[in-house]
Amino acid sequence: YYTSIGQNISTADQHFENFLIENMVKHIDHNMYINDKKHGFIYKSKKFLVLSIVFSLIILVPFGYNFFHKKTLINKVELVDTKVHGKVENEAINNKLDSIIHYIQLNKYRYAKQ
Repeated sequence: YYTSIGQNISTADQHFENFLIENMVKHIDHNMYINDKKHGFIYKSKKFLVLSIVFSLIILVPFGYNFFHKKTLINKVELVDTKVHGKVENEAINNKLDSIIHYIQLNKYRYAKQ
């Protein structure tokens, strides 16, 4: 192209070199911006990772104390006044509650060990 318009080849080489330098500067600048952004995300992730470890260690103290010093409690459930004025309020509900109480009574030793 340059020879057809009367320019010499060194001018073409100079324009091409300037073009490459401008593009490299533009892309290097963009790459630095992306790397800075990634560095910020890595910093935030490391910060939150350290905070989660610290909070986990802080929470471990009361949890460990409670775990090793807990007392076994047996909960007793008692239904009071399931009948209204001598009449059964709802037979299906009472049957279901009776079956739950029976199940709890059969398995009370298993629940007490937990």
